[in-house]
Formats: sequence, C-alpha cells, structure tokens
Amino acid sequence: LQWLGIVMLFVIIGVSMGVVFPPNDSVVRLKWLQLIQSVGCLLVPALFVAYLWTRRPMEWLRLSCKTAKAVPLGRVCVLSVVLMLVAMPGINLLNHLNQQLVLPACLAGIEAWMKQAEEAAEALLERFLAADTLWGLLINIGLMALVPALGEEMTFRGVLLNLFTNEQT
Repeated sequence: LQWLGIVMLFVIIGVSMGVVFPPNDSVVRLKWLQLIQSVGCLLVPALFVAYLWTRRPMEWLRLSCKTAKAVPLGRVCVLSVVLMLVAMPGINLLNHLNQQLVLPACLAGIEAWMKQAEEAAEALLERFLAADTLWGLLINIGLMALVPALGEEMTFRGVLLNLFTNEQT
C-alpha cells in the first residue's frame, strides 16, 4: 500500500505539472515530464519501499551480485530473436489494419479527429527523437531506454515479484 501511495503521489505531481505548465509543443518540457514519470513512478517508489521494508534493499530488489542467477544467454538470445522475427508479420498486419480503419459516416468527425491526433503525435515524436548532437542522442537513450528499463526492473522484478512471492530479506 505504501508503494502504491508513492506511485500515486508522483502521478499526481506529473498531472499537476501538466496543469501548472499548460501543454505546448516544447520538446524540452516533454523530456522533463518523461524523466519525472520514469523516475517518480518507477525508481523512487521501488527504492523507498526496499529501504523501508528490508535490511538488504539491493538484494531484495535483485540488484546485487548475490541474487543474480546464471542465465543460459545463448539459448535466450536465439529464442528472443526468433520470437521477434515471428511476431513482426503480426505486428505489421495489425498496423496495416489500423491504418485502413474506416468508421461509419455518423462517426466521421471522430475519425477525422483520430487521424489528426495521430498525425500530430507522429510529428511531435519525430521532434522528440531528433538529436543533432551526441549529447542529444545520449539524453534520448537515457530518457527512453536506460531510466525506464532500470525502473521497470526494480519495480516488477524487485517489488512486485517479492510481494507476490512473499520473499523477505
């Protein structure tokens, strides 16, 4: 319950930032919101409950070498590549079907709004991903890959897995 409360606190902070700072197309603002969301909803709550609930938080979050288990990397990598290759045609088919979506005439306004919103989101995403410098690229990698990945691992493998298996250290 404490963990969920902390997550909700940061969700409220993120939403209030959207109210205090009205929406605009500022890429810098969006990157800050992405960072606050990743750190606030994933990293901070996981670290907080780990330090609050256990004596060895890094082991409880499965971040120490003691809790790391040997993984048959060769087999896992091959299976991951095969899974991605098998899934791609299905993903492409769903994308194609989504683009072909035509709503009834009575919903033409909604269809136009959906297409316009999708085009606006695509343009904003292109601006968000644009990086003219090495620092811009590193910031994008950190914001969209490293921080969320670490936060998700700590939250799901660390906190939730321990909660569901009742493991305590």
